[in-house]
Amino acid sequence: MHRLLWRCSCPRKLRPWAALQQTRHTPSFPYSTPSAHSTQAGEGVAEDKAGTGQEGTEGIRESRHSRANISEEELEKFRHLEKEWWNPASRQGAGPLHSMNVTRVQYIVRQVGSSLPEASPHWGSATPLAGLRALDVGCGGGLLSESLARLGAEVVGVDPSPENVAVASAHAQGDPLTRTIRYEATTAEELENRGEQFDLVTSLEVIEHVEDPAGFVSSLASLTRPGGMLAMSTINRTAKSFALAIVGAEYLAGIVPVGTHDWRKFVPPEDLAAMLQAHGFPGELVETCGLMYNPVSGRWKENPGDLDVNYIVTALRGGGGTG
Repeated sequence: MHRLLWRCSCPRKLRPWAALQQTRHTPSFPYSTPSAHSTQAGEGVAEDKAGTGQEGTEGIRESRHSRANISEEELEKFRHLEKEWWNPASRQGAGPLHSMNVTRVQYIVRQVGSSLPEASPHWGSATPLAGLRALDVGCGGGLLSESLARLGAEVVGVDPSPENVAVASAHAQGDPLTRTIRYEATTAEELENRGEQFDLVTSLEVIEHVEDPAGFVSSLASLTRPGGMLAMSTINRTAKSFALAIVGAEYLAGIVPVGTHDWRKFVPPEDLAAMLQAHGFPGELVETCGLMYNPVSGRWKENPGDLDVNYIVTALRGGGGTG
């Protein structure tokens, strides 16, 4: 059936498979709730050249280490989003992420509250993640990082694109609740090499953009402390996801640019579950939930019974597992 889709007799301007052959790598889009303060990224972001890791704009660090799991072609695609990350109406790829984030953050917070004892004292408060150290891998312009910070977490956001990190840090300065976020232009692999670990690790819509998904999961596992939680979201590789996420979203509705996704790099939930289990996340502690988009309301909702397109996974790392 997939081959029939690949060879669909669309008009020339609507030949997604031909375009995907030319565009193998796509941007990583982390998600967050739009903030009430400025939607324009500031200029002149200071960089911590000494690598001190201080909070705020002075805490930006740029790693010069290997980015073997990130292609230069994909990094180049990140750069055009500089001024689009905080524009909810953007049709360059960032716009849909604002509405999608609400559902994802609600799901993650609920899973944390029911699974991590550290969150119990704060459950039901305005800061249910207080006391938790969280890492947002593939933070982009800081959308998800800011949501986690406003919910009380001590947040570190990393992205391989210095341009994205500059946008994220500048925007965070507009709200006292997000100024403490520590941003770094680096990768999960580099943090793993440093031996860092976190109570909560998030990586939303990232795994389908890396060169080595299994290696990426291995790094995320190492960054999740024993007993901690890893949250990931991605897109399933099905005929339905090709029709909706590629043909529909890119070629017909135009809500994201053509070439944003490569269907061949989408990750089936069973494959992701196997990767997680291989790296210290017991199968019984892995939970998956589908996410569905309503084009009329422009909103997303959870649908545990439909994993055909978008889905989110939370997994608890075993106390004796290896990363």
